[in-house]
Amino acid sequence: MFCACAAGDLATVTRADALTRAMSNADDKMVELLCSYGAARAVHLLAYSGDVQTAAAVFAANPALADDPGALVNAAVNGHEAFVRLMLRYEPGLAKRISFDEYWGSAPRRAN
Repeated sequence: MFCACAAGDLATVTRADALTRAMSNADDKMVELLCSYGAARAVHLLAYSGDVQTAAAVFAANPALADDPGALVNAAVNGHEAFVRLMLRYEPGLAKRISFDEYWGSAPRRAN
């Protein structure tokens, strides 16, 4: 939100504030409505917390946002199977694009 505010994009900030309120009130219909008009959370944060409900609304509004290897890693490492399945429904080849080295450094080598 800070970046949007600093950039002068008040509409994005306002939608994000409304999304925060709808999420905290567990207002599923409002979350879906706001996401359909562009309100969103960073996908890697949704993945980290396993927020499948909000992610589903975000991906329905903008399926391209599911193309995030880092978010898939966040969801998998934190055991959010439903989130992983949701992302792979939108981006079936996403898991194949994840490099072990990119996220965890070089693979451990076996001693001979």
